[in-house]
Amino acid sequence: MTIQPGFNPNVTQQEYTAKIQNYSNSPMKADLHVMDATGTTITQTIPLDLEPNSVVMQDISVDHADPIQVKAAYRYAFDGYPDLETEQIVTLQPQFFHTLADTDRRVKVDGDLSEWGQLRYSSAYALDMTSQTPVDPADGFRFDVSMKRGKLVVAVEVTYDEYYVPGGNPLNQDGIGVIVDANPLGRSSQNNLDQEKVFEDWFPLLITPSDDQVNELAYQSIIGKYMSGALKRTSTGYTAEFEMPLKAIMRRMTEGDGTFRLNVLMNDFDRNGDSHVTLGWKPSWDQPTSALGSGTFAFDPEDAIEEITTEE
Repeated sequence: MTIQPGFNPNVTQQEYTAKIQNYSNSPMKADLHVMDATGTTITQTIPLDLEPNSVVMQDISVDHADPIQVKAAYRYAFDGYPDLETEQIVTLQPQFFHTLADTDRRVKVDGDLSEWGQLRYSSAYALDMTSQTPVDPADGFRFDVSMKRGKLVVAVEVTYDEYYVPGGNPLNQDGIGVIVDANPLGRSSQNNLDQEKVFEDWFPLLITPSDDQVNELAYQSIIGKYMSGALKRTSTGYTAEFEMPLKAIMRRMTEGDGTFRLNVLMNDFDRNGDSHVTLGWKPSWDQPTSALGSGTFAFDPEDAIEEITTEE
C-alpha cells in the first residue's frame, strides 16, 4: 500500500488516496483501519476485495488535525492452504506546501546570513542515538530556503555550546546537512529513503564546523563540484549555507508538479563525543514516525526554468 497525501491547506481535514496492489495470483482481502496516535480507531473499517494481480484506489478523508495511522490488514486465500495474513502501518499527518523565502536577490553562499532576515523554520525533532529515545536538547537550529536565478539555497543557523570535530568520518562529528528529493510528488512524498542509495536517488549536502570558516562540503567528490556550501563559526554556534543549481536536479522537478521535498538534519556531539543526538526539522524519511510528504515545498516550474536561463 502506498498513500498519496492530499496537501489540504485546511489542516483539520485530511485527504488521502491509498493505492493497494495485489501482486499475487490469488484473491486478497484488505481491511483499512484509520487510527489516532494511540491506536484508537477513529473511522469505520474500510473493507476491500482485490482480484489477483489487481490495483484498487481508495480515498480516505479524516476530520482530525493530529497525526494518524492507517493500518492495512491483508489476507490472501490459496486453494488447499491456510490463508496468509500480514499487515502494514503508515503514519500520516496534515500536510501543506511550504513556501520559499522571498529574498531580494540571489544569495551569495559564504556562510554569512545577513541578507536572509528572519529564518522561518526550526528544528522540532531530536533523538538520542544511544538510547534511541526522543530528547529535548538545549541546542537546535533555524533555517530557510530560497530559489533565485537557477539556484536553490538553504541557510541554517545552529545554536550550541560545544564543538566536536575530531576529523575522520564526517558523520561521526558535529555537522549540519540538507537532503532534497526532487522527484515528482507521487514519489517524493513516500518514505522510501534507502541509506545505501542516498547519493544515487537523493541530493544530500553535509558540512562540519571543522574550522572558523569552511568552504567545502563533506563528500564533495561524490556529490559533484556544482553542489557547494560554506560555514562560519559564531559566538553561539555556527551558520551555514548550501547551494544547489537547479539544472542539476531540474529534470526530476519538471517531470513533477512544481514541488520538492526537503529536510534539515543536525549531528550534535557533546562530552567529547560520548553524547550523540540527531536533530531534524522533520523526522528522517526512513523513520517510522515520518509522515508522508512532510517538508514539501512548492514552486513555479516555469519561473524556475526562466531563472536558469537568466544572465547574471
